[in-house]
Order: sequence, then structure tokens, then C-alpha cells
Amino acid sequence: MKVLVAVALLLSAEAVTGFENGKEYVYNYEGKIQTINLDQPRHSNGFAFRSKVSLQPKGDLTYFKFEHAELGKDEPLWSHNVKKGLISLFQLDLSKRSQINPLGNEFVVAEDGLNGQCQTTYVVSEGGEGLEVTKIKDIEKCEQRPYHFTGTLKGKPCTNCKSQKWLPLTMTSEVKYRLKGTREHYVIGCACGTSDQVLAPYGDGKKFHVQINNTATLVGEHDSAAEIALPELESHQRLSHVFPKAEDAVTGLELHAPNHYVHEFGLTGSRETFIEGLKRLAAVEYSDEDYKNMRDKPSASMLFLQLFSNMLTLTYDEISDIYNQHVLNAPNGAKKHIRNAFLDLLAAAGNNPHISFALKLINAGQLSTDEADRLLLKLPNNLKEFSVAVVSELANVCHSEFVTASESLRSTCILAVSALSGGARCNRATNLLEDDSGLCSPHIVELFFNYSVTPEEVRSRSEQRVAYYINAAGNLATSGAVRYLQRFADSRHNQPVTRRTAALWALTRAAPLNPSLVRSIVLPIYENTSEPHVVRAAAFVNIILSNPDLFILRHIARSLIDDPSDHLVSYVSSALRAVADSKFPCLQDLVEKLRYVLPLWDNVPRLSKPVDITRSAIYASSGYNRKYDTGSLSVLSIIRSEDSFLPHSVYAGTQAYAAGNVYEVFALSFEQWGLDRLVNALLGPHPGSTRNLWNVLGRRRFTRSDSETSRKHVEQALPIADRDYEPVYGRLNLQLFGHTVKLMHFDESALAAVQSNDLIVLVPTEVGFPTYFDIKTAEFTYGNRAKLDFEHTEDGKFVVDFKRHFVHETRSYKMLGIALTFNRTSLGSGYDSRQLLSLPLELQLTLDPVHRKLSVKRHVSPPVDLFNYHFVPFTFQLPYDRSSIEEPTSLPGFALHNIDDLYLFDRTYLNGSIGASVNFQGYALKKDLKANLREFFHGMDFREKFEYLIVNPRWSPRAFRMRILPADPDPVNLIELDLSHHFYKPEDAERVTQFGLEDVPTSEGEERPYTHALLGSLAYRGGSWEKKLSWELRYSFSKDLFRHKLLFYYDRQPFAPSEHNHTKVCLEASAKFPKPDAARLGEVAAFHQGKEIHAFAKLYYGSNCVNDASVYFNGKYTHTDEDAKDIQANAAGAALTSKRVSRLRELHAKCSKEREQGIPLGHHCLHYLYRSSRLGKLILDVQYRNPKPLLPHMLRRYLAYTRPHSVNPGFLSIVFSHMTAPSGELHVESQVPVSAKKPHADVVVTDPSGHSHHYDNVPLKTHLLEPHIFYGFRYTNLAEYSPYYRHRHCDVQGHSVRTFDGVIVDLPKTDCYTVVARDCSVNRRFVVLARELPNQSFARVLKIYIHNTEIEVLSAGEGDLAGVNVDGVAVAVSDSETYTHTVAGAELFTVSKEIGMYELLSKSYGLDVFFNSKVLFVQVAPFYRGKLCGLCGDYNYDRQHELVGSNLHLYNDTLSFAKSYVVPSGHCTPP
Repeated sequence: MKVLVAVALLLSAEAVTGFENGKEYVYNYEGKIQTINLDQPRHSNGFAFRSKVSLQPKGDLTYFKFEHAELGKDEPLWSHNVKKGLISLFQLDLSKRSQINPLGNEFVVAEDGLNGQCQTTYVVSEGGEGLEVTKIKDIEKCEQRPYHFTGTLKGKPCTNCKSQKWLPLTMTSEVKYRLKGTREHYVIGCACGTSDQVLAPYGDGKKFHVQINNTATLVGEHDSAAEIALPELESHQRLSHVFPKAEDAVTGLELHAPNHYVHEFGLTGSRETFIEGLKRLAAVEYSDEDYKNMRDKPSASMLFLQLFSNMLTLTYDEISDIYNQHVLNAPNGAKKHIRNAFLDLLAAAGNNPHISFALKLINAGQLSTDEADRLLLKLPNNLKEFSVAVVSELANVCHSEFVTASESLRSTCILAVSALSGGARCNRATNLLEDDSGLCSPHIVELFFNYSVTPEEVRSRSEQRVAYYINAAGNLATSGAVRYLQRFADSRHNQPVTRRTAALWALTRAAPLNPSLVRSIVLPIYENTSEPHVVRAAAFVNIILSNPDLFILRHIARSLIDDPSDHLVSYVSSALRAVADSKFPCLQDLVEKLRYVLPLWDNVPRLSKPVDITRSAIYASSGYNRKYDTGSLSVLSIIRSEDSFLPHSVYAGTQAYAAGNVYEVFALSFEQWGLDRLVNALLGPHPGSTRNLWNVLGRRRFTRSDSETSRKHVEQALPIADRDYEPVYGRLNLQLFGHTVKLMHFDESALAAVQSNDLIVLVPTEVGFPTYFDIKTAEFTYGNRAKLDFEHTEDGKFVVDFKRHFVHETRSYKMLGIALTFNRTSLGSGYDSRQLLSLPLELQLTLDPVHRKLSVKRHVSPPVDLFNYHFVPFTFQLPYDRSSIEEPTSLPGFALHNIDDLYLFDRTYLNGSIGASVNFQGYALKKDLKANLREFFHGMDFREKFEYLIVNPRWSPRAFRMRILPADPDPVNLIELDLSHHFYKPEDAERVTQFGLEDVPTSEGEERPYTHALLGSLAYRGGSWEKKLSWELRYSFSKDLFRHKLLFYYDRQPFAPSEHNHTKVCLEASAKFPKPDAARLGEVAAFHQGKEIHAFAKLYYGSNCVNDASVYFNGKYTHTDEDAKDIQANAAGAALTSKRVSRLRELHAKCSKEREQGIPLGHHCLHYLYRSSRLGKLILDVQYRNPKPLLPHMLRRYLAYTRPHSVNPGFLSIVFSHMTAPSGELHVESQVPVSAKKPHADVVVTDPSGHSHHYDNVPLKTHLLEPHIFYGFRYTNLAEYSPYYRHRHCDVQGHSVRTFDGVIVDLPKTDCYTVVARDCSVNRRFVVLARELPNQSFARVLKIYIHNTEIEVLSAGEGDLAGVNVDGVAVAVSDSETYTHTVAGAELFTVSKEIGMYELLSKSYGLDVFFNSKVLFVQVAPFYRGKLCGLCGDYNYDRQHELVGSNLHLYNDTLSFAKSYVVPSGHCTPP
């Protein structure tokens, strides 16, 4: 190419001491820049140049001249950088010496360069013909960073460890010189510069290599004929490269100036093409024909990117003119769409002119509240030019009349300006002697925020206003903001919990930035055990985010062992364990510390229990792929309320990690107070209610089977303060990239995504032309609701008919290139990526409540282009002109791979068997394809697979397309799904069935069982054909729940042309549980000894359910050998002979001590009964005939290929693997050890030859191999899967009470009634009272009020005989007779008797009471959580503050607490 520029450059003569005045030295100057994709060597390109440079020493100055062209003072920026690159090459100073070794030939100096003053090492060697010098620069030790951002970087470094720090750019730079002369007097004969850059782009987890070479070779020297004439000069004191950047605009008028990046690089666009493209974007519409081939339709996201690039070049006046002439005056039919598209582009552009115009529109009230809110919401994440003017103008907007008229809009505005002020351009003070600087300087912050405001000054302000200023302080995260938040968080200011928690959660954004200051505030709050656990939990999160030292973590762990708050213990322990198990790179410092913390909890029972969702807890899932340096973290935090079954707060957040940076992508939190007031109004029970309260946020298995004045007397005798509901208040907090951007509130008076991503990284090179990394992403969402009809038919059906086409497209490109501004082009390599989802829906839903049936009809008309994806790497040479809005018909460069490099696939499945086929097309890189697939399926977990698919870290070419194609000649046009559910009681004679299945009694003489029936069918219909599959699932059980039966029937018609028979599956399974023996209840040790569950199953599959493939299972469950041995020892009364005993032996010993103390069924006895009810041994006889695979061939192949090699086969896989003969028998024994850390079974399979096959450590996914036969408290085996099926109980035995939350309460000596449990909300739905008798055989009597109905269980003579009265009238209750009480035509409660114990059950009121003459157990539905009082406590899953008396006084001892619930009367003696 020709010479770049010609102008004189000045260099101090002292730096080049051998050049003589009056002479001219001529050099050949040449070089190249090359970019290399390390993963794809073809993904490389470069630029080379050649020129001559003349050098003339003159006094103290040296003149350089490039040939041919000449520029002066107004020359462009790139020209200055090219000259600085040349001067840097000639800069040489050998006058220095090493202070350590003055005679040595190696020394270090601070030398000016492209990145400012850098530490530079010289190595000098002397030869016969002159000197050879090597100059090496340490780029890491330069005074300014070696790169420049234009755009918004949303990530931040997340590690302080130098060995783990991510460097976006590592550079080496060295120059080798050959000198003529001596060290004191020399001429540069050759200067050969070599630089290397390893650039790790943001978000890709990959690296690029940039090589730069520039060489100056002396080709001649002679006397200068003519002196170089200097044009008008522009002086530079430093050699550091200068990039386009915004000046620090101070006034709003200065924001109107064009963007410096656009101006300096000469980017151009077109106003006319922008207007045309805007109209085209607003008019995007898809017809019914379009969704058949969406891949080839114009890309709306690409059009958005093109308009975005064009809009970046527009001036303020051009933007204003377009808005006034073409947006405001758009046709009415298109105005809304054009306006929305314009505002989206305005927000995405983010340069000064665009932001200034957007703020003008808001300030003038020319936008609707929603439009202004959307603009302000996007502003912090899209702004590219940060200045005082932007913050001050935005602050003015926040104080404008239009914004202040809407509290919600004002909130968004204050949060936006605080996010900008506290963002990347905020330089926070590091000590008390400094002030914050940058955009968070005090004089800037005071424009919208007052640090000195005290809680007392805003006590009367609305919660909404106080909350968003608190969150604004969190966005600022300066020391002043932290002290502002401290005043609201500190208990000494007597702030309500709503404001204290808001301040503490806002502090979490400051904790990583001001760790010591934040920790000094929150640590005392956390240590104060009298604080509410919701406050302490928020304080703890701050401590963790401040990266505490090891000794603090150990202190927290140690104090947790005896902390009084169970909720806090659960929350903190789950959090620390989640961090310790995390793979997320940003947490590894904490992970290392926790290695020395968690062992403190070894052998602490309280801290050895698994995380229970009914308690406060943190759940975390993380992943990290070291090879590609990418990872992610998802966190779910649930803090339970002290007085509600609803959680107090829920937080869900996601962080992404790539190349050393963490991106706080998204966080959503919700807090509530008093919301159960609304739930009570909706779901609360009342007389005549038929709702089962056990099924409100709790699960319950099917059951085994005028007093108003009296209650008033009780309540008058013992007034109990109501626990009123808190005022309803809630807030929803949305955070994007670490800043709160939206805060929503609601109280009793009132019951968008970022569309583009834009970042450019500029890196200087030794030759003056910068390399750059450009990222652009746009998302487009389209939804066309063509039809929506709703109809309520005369026969009671509800019909919804709608048609809609949903499209979501993401288009992105990333480019690594070299900016050649002298000819306004760039060259390099990049990729184009597109994801397009198209989902046309035409559904008709019919709900038939009478017949409990749902029908769904889906009209289809293939072909349907469902999903398209491509990732195409290319090399390019592109102009700076941004005016084009035409859809590119080819790549903007050259594809890196030809067709022979790609593995093409075009697979079609189903082959028209349902009137349509599923077609998959695409390609992938052939090279290492098998190895890559093996790594993907077997070397990555789900999270890593997802990240690999999204990021494509190797930039490999790939494409994927999924289509539904029509069958020929008669394609499917309708898909119909029918679902129905029925529940039948024994008296129901007529029962619906598709396949003639009968719910017969489980044994002769018994009534028909209760049955759940689920029926379904799926039909595909064409013009002249129908193909259908049907299924039916029936689950039956006896009234006593000891017999269960499962029937499943599946029938599929022939679908494929090769099929001639139906495909059927018929399963019948039954289980018979043992009945408890009431006579053995006193023998706790042997209560379950010898018990068995008998199980049987028949499975038929194939073309029929008679003589095709079949398998018979016949077996029984018993105790494992280990458990049977322990139960036998307990029954025999064997003494404990060792300190290390099994859990069953230990529990029985503790149970025996409880019984000696007069507690017949205490906590340890019940726990023993539960543990000993586990039947972990299965003895199974198997018969099989004509075995064949049950799953389709393709599915079996996929599962076999994707199954990790390290995973052992499961129980059924092992059994079926031995069915190798045409028919045969197997004997199987399985035992599940109780002491195993990981659930597993040891399995032995004996084949017909008598050979036994042993399989140890067979993994368990369910508890089907270890069922329980526990009978108490309506236990169901579903409790093994979810804590929502486990209901706590309170029991009164002997002279003590064990509360719902596990506190032992001593009872006073009195014959008065005491309040055992009571609904202490304002509703007062029930109360349970008990009175102690001096009769040892009948220790106490029971009285219950449900609403105004009184139920009594009283002594009925000598011994333990009892009688039941309802409203003073005796009712008959026996083992065979249950009493049912109805009110307003609905069941209120039942009273039954079984195994010597009376049970009062109210499903509608959520109360279950078990009672005999010596014990009393109470269970309530989770609906009452935190709303109870009485001897049983408040039922809030936390033992802290358990002893709250009837007068709301918190007692220190249990006896005083119990006395407060004694009901005084003239007929008894109070304590």
C-alpha cells in the first residue's frame, strides 16, 4: 500500500545520541497485524504495510517524515497514534545503569510508551560490529490499562487472587535493535518490534491471539538536501495512544454534541434509510403461510441491529426531526408500533444525543407513564457515555412535574440515576480522609439524594417512598450511603421491620465494595439473638458477601450450635453448605475457608439434618467448565415467616461467569407482611365449608374412616390476646446487573427485557492501528393474537378458542478486527448467530366440570418451521458506512469452512406415522466430532451442556433446524387430547372406564374400594383417517388403607406402515399392608416385629395382554436382617453393650426412659415406632415369558449413549437384564441398609440354574424398596418424598407437653382446664382444652370447641372407658361406628375410635386430635402456622420465643408459661 501520512514528528535528540545534525537517515518501515483464532486456525486474517521514513536530527529535536502525503494540526486521531507507534519504535536510552549491578548489561527503567509509563527492561550485548539491544516492556506495570471500552461492560472481576485473576488482555512487547557504534554514540541500523496480544473476549470463555510486527531498517544516510518543513503543530507530551471518548459533559446542552467514537472513526449512516427501516420494523407481521418457512423470512432482529448501528450516527437534531416528522405524524394504524420501535432504538443507542433527547421527552411529559418507565428502566444498562451532565439532567427529570406526579415513575427514575451514579464511573473513598469522586462525588449525589436524612425525618412518609430511597442508597454503595442505611438498619432508631430489612438487603450491594464498614454494622445485628430471624438472616447475607476472615466464619459456625432460632440455624447452615459445595469460581475463596469451618458441625444432631423446605433455607446450584472458563450460579433463598404459613421473603437470582468476570444477570426478590390476611379471606374455613384445609399448602392422605355460651364462659374466664394480622404490605424488587431498577409495592389500599447488548473493546498496537472486539445482540419478540373467544355453553361447559403466533428471535454478532480508519474500513474475523423460535397455536379448550373432563383440540397444517439456529464464523472487510438496512443475502465476508469440512445431517423421524414427520437438518464441524460429542454427553453436567450450547466457546460452525412436515397424500389436520379424572366412593355403583376395568373389592365380603381414575386419549386425524392411543390409570384403596391396587392400561393403534398390531401395556399391582395390633401397643419394642407387606404385580406388553410378553412379580417386604436383629434384641430387653449402637437400639433405650417417667408414647418412642416400621428387605419371585424391550429402539439407543458410564444400573434394569431365555424364573432379594450415607440397595439375583449374582450399591431413586408401615397421625409414604406431607404434632402426656416446635413444657398441678391449643387469630376457629383427673386409669378429659360446637371426651365409669358428648348430648362412637357432625349441610367433623384411641377430625377446619385416657395428640393444617397459642406453642417451626403466654408476655420458664393458660373456675383449684 502507499504511505500513510506525511508530517514531522518530534523526538528528543538525547534519546538517540548517534544521529548527526545535518544528515538525513532513510529507513524502510514495514509491518503487519494478524489476528488468530486459537481454536480455529483458519479463523485468521491480517493487514500489512510498507513505507519509507526519513529522519533528520536538528539540535535538540529529531524530525521524522513519512513520504507522499502531509497533514497538519487537524489531522485525525488515528494519524497521531501511527506516529506515536513509530516514535516508540525509535525510542532508545542506553544511558541508564543497573543500581544492583552497575557493570552489568541489564537494567530496568520507566519508559513512556503506548500505555503510558511502563516498566521496561534493557538487555545489551556488545559484538564486533556494534551493539545488539533487546527492550522488553512489562505491560502489567503500566500506569494505564492497555485497552479502552466503548459501550457498557456489565460484568466485573470476581477474585482478588492474582493467580486466579482474569486478564481481558495480556500483552508482551519487545524490540530488538542492531546498532552501529558504541553505547555512547550509535545509529540504529535496524529496529524490529514484536508484540503479542492474547485477548479474552467478554462472555465467550475463549482467547484470540494478535501478532504485531513493525520493523525499521536503515537503507541509506546522506547529507540533508532540504530541511523538513513543519506544518502547524499539535503538541503531545506523551506517547500513550488516544482513543475516541466523550469529554466530561457538564451541561445538558453539551450532551447534544455528536458521539466522539462516531466522529473520530468517521462512521456514517443515512437518515432516509433509517426512517424507511423504522417503518419496516414496525410493520413486521407474519401470515399463516410464513410460519411454514420461517428460516428464509427477513430477520427482524437483524433489522433492529442495522437500525441500531444507523441510529448511533444520528445527531441530536436529526433524532428530533425524525421524531417530530415521522413518529408523531405516523399513520394511526402504525403509530403505536413505530413509536415503540423508535423508543426501543433510542434506549438501546445510549449515546449522549439519544439519552438527551429521551430525557427531554420525559421531562416535557410527551411520553405516557409506561413509556417513560420503560425508557428509564433500560437507561442504566445501555448508557455508553457517562458524565456529570447525564446524571444532573436525569436528576432534573426525577424532580420534574411529570415524573413526581407518579410515585411509581419517580421510584424508577431515582433508582436509575442512583444506578448510574454508583456504577462503573464511581470512585469510592477507601478511608475517612478521602471523598468519593467521579460520578458519585458528594456534589453530584446531592442533586438527587440526601445522605443526612434520618429515619425520624421520614417516619411519616409512605413505605414506598422510603423504600426506593433506601434502594437508591444501595445502588450508590458509597460510605455515605452505607451510613445512611445504617441508621435505618440499627435497632436503636426504632424503625419498623419493613424498613430495617429493606436497609439490610440494600446493604448487600455495598458489602463487597465496603466490606469492613458493612461488616461493622451488620455483625452486631447478627449477634443479637433477640432480633427477629428475618433481620438476622439479612445481616448474615451481608457478612458472607463481605468475604469474612476465617475466624469470623468459625465463630458463626460455632455459635450456631446453640443459637435459639431454629429458622436462623436452618438458613445459615444451608447457606454455608451450599457455598462449600459450589463450583462457582467467584466463591472459591469462601469455599477454601469453609473447609476449616464445616467440620465444627460433625456429630451435632441439630446441624446434621437435611435441608427442609418448611424452614428458612438457601438453595444453590452452580457449575463451572474449567476448559472454557465459563460457569453460572443460581440461588433460591426462602426466609419463613414467624407468624404465617406463607414465606416472609423469597429471593431468586442468577449469576453468570465468563473469562474471569461475574455478571449479576438477574435477581428478583419478594417480601410480604400480613398477606395471610388475604389468604384467610379466600381460604379460611367457616361453618358449612366443604374445603379440605389439609390440602391448602399442605397434603393429606384420604381419611380412614347450643355450646356458644359455654365457649364464651371459657374465654371470659381466661382472656387470651388475639394475634392480629399485620397490615398487608409487600414489595417486589427487580435487579439487573447488580442494581435495583424496579421496585413495586402493594398494601391494603391496592390489592421488560433489555433488547440489545452493545460493547466495543479497543486495544492499541505498536503500529498505531487498534484492534477491537465488537459485540452486538438484539432480541425480537412477536405475538399475534388472531383470535380469542370464550363461551359458557348451556350444558355447563367452558370453551376457550384462540389462535396465536408466537415468534422469538435472537440475533448477535461478535467481531475481532483491526480498525483501518485511513480508508474507513475494518478487517478481521467474527461470527453471526441466530436463534429463531416460531410457535403457531390454534387451540380449542373445553372444560366440562360436570363430567370432570378436559378436551384440547389443536388444528395443524404442516409444514411448520419450529426452530432455526445457526452459528457461522467468517472473516470480513467492512466499510464504516452504517446506512444499509437491507437483509444480507450472504455473509459480510468469507466463510471459514467449505462443505467438505462439515458433517451434514438431514434426519426425518415418525415418517408420516401420525400424518406428519419431524425433520432435523443442520451441520457441525467434522473435525473431532465424535470426541466433542463424547465430551458433551459424558464430560458435562446439565448446566455445563446448556452453557456450551449457548456460548459455543470454540466458535465452531453449526446449524440446526426443526420442522414438522406433512405426510403424503393425506396429512394430519387435527390433534385431540382428552383427559378426565374421577373419584369414586364405595357407594358409587356406576364407574366410568375405557377398557372395562373393574374396581372389585380386595377380599370377599368387603365393600367396593375408593378409587381414583385418570382416563386419557390422544388422537391424530387426517382427512380420511384417525390414529389414536388411549390410557387409563386406576388407583384403588380400602377404607382402612391397608389394601391398595393399581391398574394401568395402554393401547396404541398401529401408526407406522410396518405395524400391523396394536401395542398394549397392561399392569396390575397390589399391596396388602399389615393391620396394627392394639394389644401390642404397650410393647413398643416389638410392635412391628414380624410384620410384612405382601405385594404382587402382573405386567403384559406387546400386541395383546394375554399371550405376548409378560412378567409376574410376587413378593413380600420384611425387616432387613440388621433391623430384625435389633428389634429382636429390644424385644428381649437386651442391654446395650457398646457405645456405638444402631439407631434402633439407641431410640429404644431412650423410649424406655420416657416410659419410666410416665410418658407412654413420647418423642423417642414415636420415633422408634417410625424407624422400626421400615421394611427394607424385598423377597421377590419373578416369572417371565417372551421378554422383549419395553422402550422403542431409538429411545433405548439414545439413553444408552447419553447415560454416564459411572452410573450403576438400577434395580429394575438388573432384574430385566437376567431375562435372557424365552421364559424362566428368577429369585431376587434386595436389602436397603439404614446406615448408608447414600441410599442404595444390595441385590442378589438367583437365576434358574441356581447361580447367584450379587450387586452392591445399587442406586435408589425412590423409596419403593423400603416402604414404611407406620400407622400414627395419618402417615403416608409420600412423606418420604416431601416435607409437605409431614405434619408436626403436639402431645400431652404425664405431667408435660411437647410443643409443635419441640419444646418440653412442665405442667402445673391443677384440676382446672388448660388451653392446649387455640386458634389465636382474630377468627378464633377452634380451641382444645384438657383437664387432669386424679384417676390413674383415666388421667385427663378432653373438651374441644370447633366454632361454637362443643365436643367432650369424658370418663364413662371405672377403668379407661370413655364417652363422647357433642353439645352436651352423648353420641355413639366405637371401633365399628363413626360419628359425623354436619353444620349447614356440610361435614364439620367426625369422631372415630381405632386401636383404643379416639380421633376427632375436622377436614374443613384443619384439626386432628387423637386421645385416649392417658395421651393427647394434636395436629393442625399448615394454614395455622404461626397463628396458634396455648400449651402447644405457636407452631411456627422455631423454638425461639415459644413461651408466649396468654397475655403476650414472654416467659423464661415453662411452668410459669403453662400457668398462664389455666382456665380459672369455681369448680377447680388453680395452681
